[in-house]
Amino acid sequence: MSLPVQFLEFFVMLNHSFIMDEQHQRLEVKLRRVLGDQVLRLLEDNLAEDILLNPNGSLWVKRMGQGFSRIGEMPAAQAASALGTIAAWRGTVLNHEHPILETELPID
Repeated sequence: MSLPVQFLEFFVMLNHSFIMDEQHQRLEVKLRRVLGDQVLRLLEDNLAEDILLNPNGSLWVKRMGQGFSRIGEMPAAQAASALGTIAAWRGTVLNHEHPILETELPID
């Protein structure tokens, strides 16, 4: 007994969707771990407009009605891991040949 082609195509699409969902869940867990509690709290802060990381590792936040204030540091390896995870989530790479990643943070 052979299955109709449409069923097989549907099964492949469902399987691909399941794998992508599972991969995105793993990437989200990794990204949340790498960003750390401080950045995650800022992402939930309705007053936070921008979060910046300078090349020297200093972490800054701009809240509505205020200027930028320094809130801590993030080691270069941690920042590289977070950016690599975001790029992987978006199906791209971030390296010397492709140094720009234009995207929104893929977590809620």
